[in-house]
Amino acid sequence: MSIFSNIYVYCLLSAIITSAQIPAVPQTPSAPPVSQSTPRSSVLSFLSAVREQNFARAAQYLDLSGVPTSERQTRGAATAQMLADILDHSPGFDIGAISNSPEGNQADDLPADRELIYTAPDSKLTIQMLRKSSGPGTDAVWIFAPGTVAQIPLVEDLTTDSLVERHLPEWFSGLTFLRTPLWRWIALILSIMVITAISKRLSRFALRLLRPLCHRLDPKGTCDLDSMFLGPLRLLLSALLFRMAIGWLPLSAMGRFYLERAAHVLMAIAIVWILSKVIDISVRRLQLATKSGHSSLSRSALPLLSRLAKGGLLVFAAILTLANWGFNMTTVLAGFGIGGIAIALAAQKTIENLFGGISIVTDGPVKVGDFCKFGDRVGTVEDIGLRSTRVRTLDRTVVTVPNADFSSMVLENYSQRDKIWFHPTLNLRKDTTADQVRNIVQSIQRILKQTKKVEVGDLPVRFVGTGSFSLDIEIFAYIQTADYDEFLRVQQELLLPIMDVIYRAGTALAVPAETSVYLGNDAIPLKTGRERESAKV
Repeated sequence: MSIFSNIYVYCLLSAIITSAQIPAVPQTPSAPPVSQSTPRSSVLSFLSAVREQNFARAAQYLDLSGVPTSERQTRGAATAQMLADILDHSPGFDIGAISNSPEGNQADDLPADRELIYTAPDSKLTIQMLRKSSGPGTDAVWIFAPGTVAQIPLVEDLTTDSLVERHLPEWFSGLTFLRTPLWRWIALILSIMVITAISKRLSRFALRLLRPLCHRLDPKGTCDLDSMFLGPLRLLLSALLFRMAIGWLPLSAMGRFYLERAAHVLMAIAIVWILSKVIDISVRRLQLATKSGHSSLSRSALPLLSRLAKGGLLVFAAILTLANWGFNMTTVLAGFGIGGIAIALAAQKTIENLFGGISIVTDGPVKVGDFCKFGDRVGTVEDIGLRSTRVRTLDRTVVTVPNADFSSMVLENYSQRDKIWFHPTLNLRKDTTADQVRNIVQSIQRILKQTKKVEVGDLPVRFVGTGSFSLDIEIFAYIQTADYDEFLRVQQELLLPIMDVIYRAGTALAVPAETSVYLGNDAIPLKTGRERESAKV
């Protein structure tokens, strides 16, 4: 079995175990819970009480007003057990389809205080709930209607053993695990294995049918679409098949309810997975389309937008899943709004880094692939994420800088220069004559003007004055290239002839020297002019 199959089986088995381990219910409550009572919550509380073998508590969810007072205790517990058996043996009964609103389903044709829960095959039993208040000033709760309670003892054939149980040995059909017959667990595990095998073949067949659509998504064939979509498509088909099989499996009502929730979660994961792959392919196509003219968009903005879109997908899927599970999303979103302030304070740096990354991409001081200086470091930007920016330094290490800090730094973008400044200062020896200086300046000007890719102004070479130990000539020109390697080559082509000019003129570059004065046995070094000037500063 593949890794995907193992993960899929593990997820489903985890959901099964979770659904079986329902929290214990208090054994002797005085009345059904009334806080936010809904038809679904009442049914779940009723089935939880039955699972805990607390039939006295389960009977509190039955309207026993039609039963004589003296018989209510015994008949209530027995009726509750029979009703639970009917619901467990009815594959068409779906807890998820029951309204989770305190007012019930107002769109049906029943009175406002009535709710239809389930209709058995051949209309042998119609299960309804009644919204009823136990007294003045008390909240109303949903309980099973008296007509339903009266019908339950008359439909015993709905709780008979299934066809499989009739052909199983009596000792085997009596084995249970977590209060569920062992053979049902075996049937569930076998169905998962069969579904996993079938989904693999179906997903490959579906990919062959969808190949024309995949070719439209990626006409140049830059991505391996089969490997990209095989996993999520297989998960989606497995979840759909499992959701269909739940109705045929001999599971309890609550088991079906929680397994359906697990199947919906798997389907949501698969859909988000597929849409994420579609986003990846779309971003790749946009990057190829905008690579030449909009490199900032293709290399920096699109990856960040891709991450934001995937995050939005996850949030949207989580909201839909919670709504499918019966949560009141108005209340949940209101709670998020109230807790948003606390979350914002706790995640202040995270939010600051997020907006820092957005500002880097939108303002564009640097983009992915740019060589820049940030702080006292230089390097090439490799990625601008939601939280941080990664830069590859000249030491080939990766420096990760939080976006909030990176966006507030002074950034010098070397990749944006259109030409590179050539600005050396020549320190000639102090004994160089004025004629030698004139000759050197004129010769260097000719070299600059005769060299290709050198841009000069009206006065590219000038004698700027005398220093403590030298005569200084300044060169001011631009090399017309943004490629630093080419700049180094042109610079070398300029510096070597300049050195020849200096030596042909009969002088040389000045070298700072240190003079020592000997007084007896001690030697006192004398500082050079440059050192003296530095000392004054």
